[in-house]
Amino acid sequence: MYRDKQVIVVMPAYNAAQTLRKTYDEVMAKMNFITSKLFPDQE
Repeated sequence: MYRDKQVIVVMPAYNAAQTLRKTYDEVMAKMNFITSKLFPDQE
């Protein structure tokens, strides 16, 4: 929760197998208030 609001992150990815984990870790380290995460596959 951030200021009594839910925060949802959508991280669309295309051929991102090598970078998705690093990006996710960096985002979560800086924004620990995120309540939901979505990872749609852009194939």
